[in-house]
Amino acid sequence: MYLNHYQLKLMPFEIGPDPKFLWLGSKHKEAFAILRYGILESKGFIVIIGEPGTGKSTLLNATAANFGSNIRFARITDPALDEMDFFNFVANAFEMGKTFQSKAVFLSQLEEFVKDAEAQSKKVILVIDEAQRLTPHMLEQISVFSNIETPGQKVVSCIFAGQTEFLDMVKQYRALAQRVFFSHILQPLTQSETDDYIAYRLKVAGTEESIFTATAVQEIFRLSGGNPRLINILCDQALLSGYALGKKKIGPELIKESTENTLIPLNAQKEPAAEVQKQQSAKQSVLTAPAVENTTEPSRIAPVKTDLRTPARKTAYWAPIALTVFLALAAYFYLNDGFRATSTGSQTNPGQAQSSIQPAEVTPGAGEIGRLQGQILELRRQKDDAETRLRELQTRFGALEKDQQELKAAKARVAEFENAMALKDKDLSATDQKLKEAEKALAQEKNAKDRRVGDFPSKEAAIAELQEKLESAGSAQDLLKGEVDTLKKENTRLQAQLVEINNQKDAAEARGRLEEAARAFGDEVGIAKKLAAGDPSNTQWQRDFVVSYNKLGDVAEAHGKLEEAARAYGDGLAIAKKLAADDPSNTQWQRVLYVSYIKLGDVAEARGRLEEAVRAYGDSLGIAKKLAAGDPSNTQWQRDLWVSYWRLADMAERQEKAGEAKGYWKQAFDVLSGIEKQGLQLSPQDRQSLETLRRKAGAAP
Repeated sequence: MYLNHYQLKLMPFEIGPDPKFLWLGSKHKEAFAILRYGILESKGFIVIIGEPGTGKSTLLNATAANFGSNIRFARITDPALDEMDFFNFVANAFEMGKTFQSKAVFLSQLEEFVKDAEAQSKKVILVIDEAQRLTPHMLEQISVFSNIETPGQKVVSCIFAGQTEFLDMVKQYRALAQRVFFSHILQPLTQSETDDYIAYRLKVAGTEESIFTATAVQEIFRLSGGNPRLINILCDQALLSGYALGKKKIGPELIKESTENTLIPLNAQKEPAAEVQKQQSAKQSVLTAPAVENTTEPSRIAPVKTDLRTPARKTAYWAPIALTVFLALAAYFYLNDGFRATSTGSQTNPGQAQSSIQPAEVTPGAGEIGRLQGQILELRRQKDDAETRLRELQTRFGALEKDQQELKAAKARVAEFENAMALKDKDLSATDQKLKEAEKALAQEKNAKDRRVGDFPSKEAAIAELQEKLESAGSAQDLLKGEVDTLKKENTRLQAQLVEINNQKDAAEARGRLEEAARAFGDEVGIAKKLAAGDPSNTQWQRDFVVSYNKLGDVAEAHGKLEEAARAYGDGLAIAKKLAADDPSNTQWQRVLYVSYIKLGDVAEARGRLEEAVRAYGDSLGIAKKLAAGDPSNTQWQRDLWVSYWRLADMAERQEKAGEAKGYWKQAFDVLSGIEKQGLQLSPQDRQSLETLRRKAGAAP
């Protein structure tokens, strides 16, 4: 509201904790440094104590922002919870993604979470705000967190932020008190720190002007006691009042006025009793002074320039006028009573008066009466003047109050008119935008209509062309139907031939005639190639094609023809890659691709090309990891995984890379032992492999 008035870019005295407005005095610098050191060195428990508004939350937010993404930060703002609610609140704050039903499970998962954070070189920070609301039971439970540690250092840092009564709670629990690395009490600001604090926040907000005078800062310090939150409230209220009155500088009178708009108790210092007694004595002396002294000259009441915005100022204005009227009336009645007493005394004992009064003594009595009557008339005139002046002032300031009320009402009406105009402008802009959109849509519709009218002849020609194409397509369909029938017959013949070749191949393998088996596999590859070419969309033919290439490679490898075997495996791998790329979610194609990589790696190893073998085995490991992660319960995928690790370990040993080989042996052992831990039965061969892996990995039995 008042930003433009004071040439500010930000609200300088917001109550909420904002790290960019962090001002570190000597007390806060010490606390900030200890917090950073305690977190960096994982020192365990830290306690920050301070009354409400002393800057605890701002200090904690600045600490968290200082570390950025290098910490796992959780903040509990209301710790008055029962045990499991507290633990689940902590788990949610750390984004552990689980809801716990028991303390044991929570602590176990928390330990895993902390170890994972340590592996990523991240600190784990738990901040408990309003710590004085913790129950004794929860204090004991939180002390358990310090037991989570790794060799050489604590892992979890707990920061307690609370009020002074929390220190008494900690002292009652010896085990917790001994684990507190550091405790600090945030004290209120001094007067000089208050001045620096206000100037710093104004500078961050966009100005280096001294908006608050030195006496205003003194008044702020007196009323707030150096509490930063109360300083913010008083300054914000004062800036608002200054904006309302059109003032660029804030003095102590505006600070005092701003206290009327807040419900927060301030440190308003009372006047000493002696000063109050002195003021009362002075007031009493004025009220009891002789009336004659006030009748020596007429009262002159000069108009005073005053501000009638508050009831206190109205009272201060009318009090002197009422006092003058009161003194004039007192003098009037006092003199009237004296005049009557004199007249009564002169009329007593008339006989004696007639015998004793001389003609020369009558004149002084009449002169005295005349003088007294003149004084009475003067007092009456002063009284009338005072009443007239009083009525004039009442009329004048009554009109002023009325003018101020009318001005206030006029300003309110102007604001309403401005708001109404802004709304109308907004509605007008929206209507104008809608009109432009409607005009644009109308133009587009017109263009489309023109195009449709112009397209009619071309569309008729296109329809005729389509009819002609439809007729030719019908003829082509008849031809394709005949070709499909022919292909079906050919596929049937090829499938029968494939069955016959498979039988011949099996018989040749059974008799150990590898040459005959190789010829049979070659014929099988030829038939599979024809089937796949005849129906490329049939993935089964494509898979058979891969299997045939792999069998052909097996026979070639058995004959020692490693070059032919490598070509056969390579042809099968190319088809398997295409199948897996076309349907990545199909585990069957992924498994076919895995087998092709293993076979290609084996023949490369046999040829002595170790780098090619390592690449092939590495590709097979990537596929095995993906399959095992997608279905951890599938033992076939797990077996493929440890086989790939085994192959890579062999290659590392042959390349004399002992450390790398041991790592692969360890991973292979973990996978195979994991299958056993799942309660699955291992074959004798797998059990023998497990023992071999245990020995090579150096694992404990």
